[in-house]
Amino acid sequence: MAIPTWTWTERAREGALAVAGADEQTDDRETATDPSRTADEFELLANSIRLEILLALADRETPLRYTDLRAATSTDDNGTLNYHLRRLEPYVSGGDGNGSSGNDGAGGDGGASNDGGAGYELTPRGRRLLDRLSLS
Repeated sequence: MAIPTWTWTERAREGALAVAGADEQTDDRETATDPSRTADEFELLANSIRLEILLALADRETPLRYTDLRAATSTDDNGTLNYHLRRLEPYVSGGDGNGSSGNDGAGGDGGASNDGGAGYELTPRGRRLLDRLSLS
């Protein structure tokens, strides 16, 4: 009887990668094989404001404006919301359309009120994170 040169983990990963897209392949493989990345994701979710942001965007089919997103969270401070949006950049895109947290330098509050942009929405990675946690 021949000894296989593969492991079940490799085969399972190959099967999962065959049905995933190119971006998903790298992202999911890195998460599955990197416990520190999974721990980082749980650390992000441990903050109530970041969780509020993700949940506010989870049910949306269209981007959410900054002021509406701020109203959906428990913070009234633009700086606090911007800080948490920056921490969520891999999972949330919006503001100026390139994934930044809305600090475009306009306005007296440091550019935090960014209602002129397309709004905020979950990235595919953000949707996968919530799907893995069954929150959306």
